[in-house]
Amino acid sequence: MNEKTFMKQHNFKLETKSRLFATAIFALSTITPQLANADTLTQLLKRTARVSDDIPLQSSDDVLLRLRKLPTLHPSKDALQSAGEAALKNPEDLRAAAVLIDGAKRIDQAVPDISLRSDLLSRSGNDVLQSAGLRTEAAGDLVYLDSYFRRADLEIPSQFRRATMTDFATVAADDIRWTFWQKYVQPNKELWAGSAALTAYLVAPEMWHDAAGNITEKAVTLAGDLGGELLAAMLRGVRKGGENMGKKVAGEIPSLLGSSFITWLGVIAFVAILAVTLLAPLRNRVFSLLRRFIIGKSSRQTDADSF
Repeated sequence: MNEKTFMKQHNFKLETKSRLFATAIFALSTITPQLANADTLTQLLKRTARVSDDIPLQSSDDVLLRLRKLPTLHPSKDALQSAGEAALKNPEDLRAAAVLIDGAKRIDQAVPDISLRSDLLSRSGNDVLQSAGLRTEAAGDLVYLDSYFRRADLEIPSQFRRATMTDFATVAADDIRWTFWQKYVQPNKELWAGSAALTAYLVAPEMWHDAAGNITEKAVTLAGDLGGELLAAMLRGVRKGGENMGKKVAGEIPSLLGSSFITWLGVIAFVAILAVTLLAPLRNRVFSLLRRFIIGKSSRQTDADSF
């Protein structure tokens, strides 16, 4: 290769590199203003939850990493679009960020009081956003859980630590644990939250259910030790199935009964509610009788008014 040919090739390479560099500079000059004007994920979450910009919210880096490790994420289309317009640090966080956006929207809907909503996000922002983003039903449980976690009078057995919203977020992220939560805990949360039983489940869910999310007999016994016989009776009844619920629960609670008339009334009311709620034939019969009574009474009243 002679010197003239070498110089020509060298100049061509320099010119090519210069063009590429200029193209890159031009692209950056057009993109940078957009990125500068885009909301960060934190700003977007606050706006979606409709809380003030000065509400402290933890960095989302840790929760995004947790969400990326989950096998499947199912954010809404609107949340995906919003996440795509945000200034995300990592493009791989798109679906995880969309889950948090869904969570912010559901919290706004489930907690209409802005002061409660603001306090909830200030204390447990990422965890509540993850929980509500992964499970639509979780948003309605967040306020009472937040109050439960802050109870100073809650006596926790030495083998358990105090539960946090992170524990609930972990339950919400697991299909089996969430099955247990919906079947056994959520419908009877007042009974669980009246003692350390709720804490014991959240910090050690593996002690409570089998691989399918069904409660074990040992767990029922543990529930009785921590939450009392009424909670154990309810769980044992649900475990055995809804049929003959009144009889099963009645068989579990003689130990509860003392001489107090109020105690008897409470037990009778509890069994009656369970029976009417869980036994379809009985429930239908009660509703039918009520409907006939109301319609009949209304009809008689109308006839009387016509005279």
